[in-house]
Amino acid sequence: MVFGISGNGESRMIKTKKGVLDIMSMWVEYVALIVLFIGFFISMSSGSAFLSYLIIFFSGLLTGRILFQYRKALPFKYYILMLVFLLGYILGANFSFGSKKVIVIIFILSNVLSYYIHDRGYIKT
Repeated sequence: MVFGISGNGESRMIKTKKGVLDIMSMWVEYVALIVLFIGFFISMSSGSAFLSYLIIFFSGLLTGRILFQYRKALPFKYYILMLVFLLGYILGANFSFGSKKVIVIIFILSNVLSYYIHDRGYIKT
C-alpha cells in the first residue's frame, strides 16, 4: 500500500483514519473544484469588461448547447458544474472587470438563446 491507496485491485479506495474513501464516487466534487478554478482564472485573465462579457456569453452558448443536447437525460450534477463555473467566473470578476449582475444576466440569456436556436433547428447538432 502506497500513500494509503491499496494496490490489490482497489485503486479507487483511499484508507483514512475513519474508514475507506471511494474516489470514483466523489468525482463530481473534484471536477467542480477544477471548474471553479477554471472559471476564476478565465475571468481574471480578461482584460476588460467587454471581453469578460464576451467570454461569459460564449460560455452560456456552450452550456445552452449541452442543455439542449442532453435535455431528456442530463443528470443534476451537470447543472451543478455549470453553476460552479458561473460562481468561479463571478468570483474572478470580483477582482477584475465587469459587473456580477450583468455577468449572470448575460450567462442566462445566452443559455436560453442557444437552447432556442438549437430547438428551432437553426443549428443542427
